[in-house]
Amino acid sequence: MNIGEKLKAYRLKHDLTFEALAEIINRDLPERSRLHVSTLSRIENGDTEPNPRTEYKIKKALPELFKDAA
Repeated sequence: MNIGEKLKAYRLKHDLTFEALAEIINRDLPERSRLHVSTLSRIENGDTEPNPRTEYKIKKALPELFKDAA
């Protein structure tokens, strides 16, 4: 499962909007480093892959999505 699929599964499982998911990910980030809702949507829909910094932010906020990764 790629990162977009994991984000979508998490968002749907927890009945979250993209805005709510962005708030979770951005909770501890400085304003200039926050992920935009459209970025999360594009990643989830497979329109783009996250760059390493974006992937790090997602993994830091949602480590449970990656605990099965080797």
